[in-house]
Parts: sequence; structure tokens; C-alpha cells
Amino acid sequence: MKHNTKVLVLLAVMMAFLVGTDSRALGMGKVVLTDYPSLDASFLSALDWRFVGPFRGGRVLAVAGYPDDPLLYYFGAAHGGVWKSTDAGRHWRNVSDGFFKFPAVGALDVSLSDPKVIFAGTGEGLPRQFISPGDGVYKSTDGGETWTNVGLRETRHISRLRIHPTNPDIVYVAAMGDMFGPNPERGVYRTTDGGKTWKRILYKDESTGAVDLSIDPTNPKVIIASLNHHVTYPWDEESGGPSTGLFKTTDGGDSWTDITRNPGMPEGLIGKICVAISPARPNRVYAFIEADKGEGGIYRSDDGGSTWQRMHQDPGKMEIPNSYNHITADPQDPDVVYIQPISGFWKSTDGGRTFKLQPTENWDHHALWIDPNDPNRMIDGGAAVTLNGGESWSSLENQPTADLLSLAVDDQEPYWIYASQNDNSHIAIPSRTDDRSIEWVHYLLIPAGEGGQTAVKPDGSVVYACDRARMFRFDRETGQSQDISVWPEVEFGTAVEDVKYRFYYSFPVLLSPHDPRVLYTAAQYVFRSTNEGISWDQISSDLTRNRREVMGSISGGPISSNASSLFHVSLIRAIAESPLQEGELWVGTDDSTVQVSRDGGSSWLDVSPPDLPEWTTITAIEVSPHQRGTVYISGERHRVSDRTPYLYKTTDHGNTWQRITHGIRKNDFSWLTSGIGYRKWPT
Repeated sequence: MKHNTKVLVLLAVMMAFLVGTDSRALGMGKVVLTDYPSLDASFLSALDWRFVGPFRGGRVLAVAGYPDDPLLYYFGAAHGGVWKSTDAGRHWRNVSDGFFKFPAVGALDVSLSDPKVIFAGTGEGLPRQFISPGDGVYKSTDGGETWTNVGLRETRHISRLRIHPTNPDIVYVAAMGDMFGPNPERGVYRTTDGGKTWKRILYKDESTGAVDLSIDPTNPKVIIASLNHHVTYPWDEESGGPSTGLFKTTDGGDSWTDITRNPGMPEGLIGKICVAISPARPNRVYAFIEADKGEGGIYRSDDGGSTWQRMHQDPGKMEIPNSYNHITADPQDPDVVYIQPISGFWKSTDGGRTFKLQPTENWDHHALWIDPNDPNRMIDGGAAVTLNGGESWSSLENQPTADLLSLAVDDQEPYWIYASQNDNSHIAIPSRTDDRSIEWVHYLLIPAGEGGQTAVKPDGSVVYACDRARMFRFDRETGQSQDISVWPEVEFGTAVEDVKYRFYYSFPVLLSPHDPRVLYTAAQYVFRSTNEGISWDQISSDLTRNRREVMGSISGGPISSNASSLFHVSLIRAIAESPLQEGELWVGTDDSTVQVSRDGGSSWLDVSPPDLPEWTTITAIEVSPHQRGTVYISGERHRVSDRTPYLYKTTDHGNTWQRITHGIRKNDFSWLTSGIGYRKWPT
């Protein structure tokens, strides 16, 4: 079968389009701006977007319901906005599209006194390397049908939002702020006029954000909030420090008391704290605490936080606390409490002493809402709804909110689309079917983990799926999945300087456009296989800046390790081969480097744009299929608190570069760049 495919590729620049800029004189080795002719919009009039899926729930950080309506629920997706169900999770409808400028939702609450009033805090509130920022708080007064931004636009990441139980004009917001550097917008905020004005009422410093808030529903002037020192770097993550703590107010936030070191609390260094006041017994407070010296665990106070005792300690529940460790108290039974660590969804019926793992639909658990009038009604992050206390849950297979980390297409008719889904697995779906819709029965689950890139043979027969440092060859005909990793040893828990090959969490994989039997991948080196991954040849030296000075320790700390390949640095993040010239290879690193080989990897030339700032990650490279020497690259620096887009074009194999970011908003950092091209395979 002849494989001549015209590949239509999306151009995504974190919610921005790529257009031309001002002109300046070209100069050898200089970055210049250039003019481009405007595009006649009528050329695009024949193109329509057609949604194809997948309908598989993605990462959800915020959920809510309403006590007087057992069928009404909302969730906020990490990258998909706010969704509403009026039939207990059987169907979901997006209600924020067209209103939110940033679709990442970190917090959500429905007013108990007026169900038409909903507040949503944007920006993912759980730290990780690739999280999306927001632009503050949105408010709806008609049950989510329309929304208005009501401020706090520079908080970037909001982790919790609570509406006063009897006054919908009083709202509290816990803002983590910019997790990748100092940010003066961190802390706890309050509005008393429905979002017209905001006042920061709890603050420590520019590196300490607000993590959680819990309000006593019987006395809303009583609030307990937690702050945590947290900063993420390209190579490391800090969580915990002297500014971290637990704070209580009895006057609605006008004044606060530090209760971090009250009797019974950990004596050593403290990190992330999640907190829950029991609505059934307001003097009972639960806290899930990250602490050093083995003092972390589930703590309980029976006197409103004056004294504490540790009820439960399990190291298996303390891993990666920054992304987990949520705690929720049952609204009617003071001895029932739920926790959501990395190991699952757990329930205690004895005041936090012991916990039993609960069956749920979701893999990773980041949110929970319980009906204050009927604790059998819950919605879990994912999002799944239960009406019978967790005996059964609604499906996740009705929500098009998957966070996809990669995209690949084959040449079948109709063509198939392949991707890896965060918090789930790799997945493949057809672009259309002969049925009335593209449904779950048409999907193909690929046995590989959540991370990594995806590549596929043109006929769709073989899929290459990456996950962290591993790569798998999946044969669709036989169903066999074979580990074809360059280096099979799992090196998590090892300092980066001791890792043999620094593969990133979503490291690249590329099938040659000239020969689908040739496969490329990369760590700090480029590797090539000519036998579909059975063996690999290293075809380059270290093409990065090899920043050894930041590789000496295991990532994470000062309390909890986060020894993940997310924190491997000085590695290759993008590979491309010219569709016009076999063996012309381009790579981009996470430390401001672009290199090219025009002889199949025998020699390499550093052609990095000279104005690339330190720690620019090259996220994508597109080599023109129409003109030799023309290449587009996309770079970004969100991991060092810079949201500037870095998009470039060269027409001379990298000797000179043109910056092409005119028309893109200042804070829309770039992630992908691509175009329309042809792929020619051997017959």
C-alpha cells in the first residue's frame, strides 16, 4: 500500500496563534524579526473543527455539588474548564468555554445559600513540572451558564476556594501563586462584596503559598488555613520550611493565630498540610501533614486545634505529598474521614486510626465533595459520582477532558490518532467510524503508562509508546507489548548525575519520514534503531549544556523526595528529521540548545539562536517539507517563571534565526509549532 499522507497538524501556542512581527535587517548569527504577508481569511473558511475525543476523564482538581439537588454536580478539569451534570454524572456539559481565557481549574465551590452562585479559581493548584497557569477567579450567578472574571489575575495557581455557607458575597481563596519563582500574589484572600474587591488576609512571603482552607459551617468566622513554602526549579522542588504552617482565625480572617507548633504537632520541619474541620463536631480537626523525622501522617485535634495527636502513620501514604494528601471529613459522623494520598482513596471510620482502601473509578485522586445532608452522595476527582456511599460510581468514560501529552496519526483510512494521557495510559482512537459516533467500543487501550511520546507505523500496525524512561513496541495484530527501552534499568531514586541516560518523563520518539523501520529517541544522546527497537546505536555525544552543577542530589526536599524523571535536566526534548533530506536531524534540549546533523548523526553543529535565555526548553521542532533549510522551533521557560513565548524560524539551516512572536500575548508561552506537510513512505 502506498503511504502518501497529507498531515494536518494543529498549531498550539498555549492559546495563541503564530503570526508575523516587525522587520529588522538580517545578520549572520543574529536573531532578527521579520514581516510575513497577511493570510486571506477566506482560505480558512472551508475548514471546520470536528471533535473526535477521547471521552475518558482526565485530571480533575476541583469538584462540587449542591445538597438540595441530588443530581447536580460540577467539576473543574486541570486543562478543560468547568463541567456540569444534571443527572448525577451520566452526562457532562462544559459551561466555561467562551468565558475562561485559561481553562485550567484549581478550585471550585457552589454557594450553599444560593446554588446559582458559583466561584472557580483558575490555574492548577497542585505542584508538578508541567502545570497550566490561570488568570484569577471567575464567578457565575446563573448556575454556570455565564461567567465573569472577578480578579486576582496574577495569582496564577489557586489551590482552594470556599464560599461562606450563608452569605455568597463572602469568599475565601487560597492562592499558591507562581510555583516556579517568587510571587507577591501568594496567600489567602477574602472578598465581602462578591468579588468586586479582594483583600489579602494571610501572607508570609513571596515563596510561601496557601494550600488549603476549611470553614466551620456552624460558625463561619472560624477558619483554618495552611501555608507552605514551595518553589519548583527545572531540576528540583522545595516543599516545606520555617514559613510553612497552620493558622486559625475566629473573626472571619481579620486576625490569625499560628497553631503549627501547638502541643502534639510535629516538632521538626513541616511541609504541605491539608486540613478539614469536622462539620459533625466542629472542635474536631483533621490534618494530613508532611513532616521530616518520620513525624508525618494523619493528625487529629478534639479541641479546635489547641492540642493534637497523631492518629495514623504510613510511609506508603506519604509519597509525593505535593500532588496528593487531600483530607475530607464526613459531614455527619465525626469519626469518618477520607484521605487521598498517592496510594488511592481511603476511608476511616474510627477517627483516623485505621483506613480501608475504597473502590473507585479513578486512578489518581485529587478532589472530593460530600453532600452535607447525605454523606452517601459524593463526587470524586476524575470525575465520578456515587449516590450510595461508594458502592458504585458513575463512569469516567463520558468526559472529553483527557490531558494528552503527545499526538501521532497513521495513514489508515480513516486515520487513527494516538496519544498518552496523563493519570492514565496511552490510547488510540479512530478519526471517524461507520457508527453514529466515535464511542468507547472503538477505542484501543495501549499497554503503556501515562507519560511519554507516541509514534506509529504508517499502516497503524505497530505503536511505539514511551513512559518515563521506558519504551514499548505494541503490535496491534497480536496484542503483544514488548519492552524496547534503550536502557532497561529503572533509575528513579538516583541522583541525576549518576543516571546513565537522562530520559525525560515525556522523552521523544520519532519514526523516520523516509523509512518507517528507522526509529529515533533521545536522552542527553541521540539513539537510532534500524530494527524497530530490538537494538539501539548511540549516534551523538552529549548534545546538551550538561549542567552538572544542578545534578548532584535527588530531587525533592527538604522533607520528601520526588525522584522523578520530571526533574532530569540537560536532556533532549525534541527530535525532527527533514522530510526533504534523509539524515538531516534536528534536536532541541531543555537547556537552550538546538543542534543539527546533516550526515545522519556522524557530526553535529550547535545552531542555537543566540538570544535564547538560560533554561529555555525547546518543546518542538518542525522542519519544512517544502523548502530545504527552513525550520521552526518553539521554546518556553515556565519552569523559571518566564511565560514569554520563544518562537523562531530559520531559512538557512540555523545560521540565522528570526523571532516570530508578534501578535502573541506576552504571557502565552509557546509549546508547539507545526504546519501542513507531506510524508512519503516507501511502497
